[in-house]
Amino acid sequence: MGMRCIVSLFLLLTAAGCLTPPETPATLEEFRRAYRPSPAVSLQGKKVLTLEEAQKAVLLNNPTYRAAYDAIRAARFNYYSAWSAALPELSVQTDVERSLKRGYDLKHPPAGIFHRADRFTTTTALQATWLLFDGMERELNILVARQDLRSSRAAKQNVKRLLLRAAAYAFYDIILAAEEKRIHLADFDFQRAALRQAEVRFANGHVSKAAVLNFQILAVKAQSAVQDAAYRETVARNALAALLGSIHGELPPRLELPPAEPDREETSAERLLEYAIAHRPDLKQSKLRFETAYYNRMKSYADFFPTIRLSGGFGFDTYAAKYGKAAYSRSYYAQPGFFYGISGEWNIFRGFQNWNLSAKWKALEEMARQEVNTVFLEVVTEVRDAWANCRNNRRQVQLFQEIARSVQEQRDLVYSEYQNGRETITRLNEAQSELVSAHSRLAAAQAALRKAQAQLDAAVNSRGSSQ
Repeated sequence: MGMRCIVSLFLLLTAAGCLTPPETPATLEEFRRAYRPSPAVSLQGKKVLTLEEAQKAVLLNNPTYRAAYDAIRAARFNYYSAWSAALPELSVQTDVERSLKRGYDLKHPPAGIFHRADRFTTTTALQATWLLFDGMERELNILVARQDLRSSRAAKQNVKRLLLRAAAYAFYDIILAAEEKRIHLADFDFQRAALRQAEVRFANGHVSKAAVLNFQILAVKAQSAVQDAAYRETVARNALAALLGSIHGELPPRLELPPAEPDREETSAERLLEYAIAHRPDLKQSKLRFETAYYNRMKSYADFFPTIRLSGGFGFDTYAAKYGKAAYSRSYYAQPGFFYGISGEWNIFRGFQNWNLSAKWKALEEMARQEVNTVFLEVVTEVRDAWANCRNNRRQVQLFQEIARSVQEQRDLVYSEYQNGRETITRLNEAQSELVSAHSRLAAAQAALRKAQAQLDAAVNSRGSSQ
């Protein structure tokens, strides 16, 4: 009795453990212990981070990309599972039964009915079944699973394409914010220098206190702009750290710009479109979904055909019985056997269910076809927009470079004339404001050009197919 209780308790605890899912992290420290980034790329101790290193770390550490890899593994095993239907099924069946019967007030009972009967029977069978024909449903299931596997691979490539673009965007946002911080720091230094000079001139009675207050206000405004740029840099760093899978959010203090790329607009938009149509994974994925819908429609026709199976096996039966108040007190036998045969099933009518399912898959196939057209139009639009964006921003960089040189020279001249008393403080404020604006717009145009190149790379998938 004690042993039975122990075994029952053990089975109960085992079942309870199997029914309880693993616990997920609930606190920050638990997340940090549970999350294990890839040791292949470490950012600790690095002083400079390049875009190539950042994108490499994204592909190794980003959980979204890792999940896409796991989706491929799941689809691969599903494909292997579909092939199992092409093989015969082998099963073993065992039945053990004991029957105790007692009869009372029996007078001239029929054959087989006893006052007491204690029977013990066993049946053991080894059976093999092989599906010969099911209207090609088995073969089409294999094709559907194969397309699902290919679709998961295309989905992984599409995640890769988008992650590379997102990493480039965050990388250039950090550089832009750092450059804007440098520009506003230079403006702050200029206003502080002008303030010190105005204080000296005010002490000597050459200017009014309004000049001192003017430069004080502008210095505080520049300091506020520096603080705002530092905040945007922090936000961009956090975004890049999240893409890299960094649980501490720490990045190297300095980011290094990649070398300038050749002019992409020299390549015609049509050639880029041809490349994108051949290499965009999301377009490939939509085509695979259309093919899957086609196979599912063909599979729905299998219900109109019969199902034929071949079966065979080996069995062994035993029987032992004891009787009371009978001509014989016991009987028994042991009987081996072999069986084989072929069976078929054909459902003639199912309330038009087969017809409706075929019509359903036909509609889903047409819907998948329209999805291919939709993705195709999205690819065309993205490539053309990215190509035009590169062209526009490259021209904008050239224009703002010219403006920045002219505005710098203008500010220096106005400042010199202001010191000599030939220009007003209002004109100096305008010249300095135009200088800060010109440098800020030049930095924004340069970052926009880099991001436009990353946008074009993602639109044509020029890097996602090679890395």
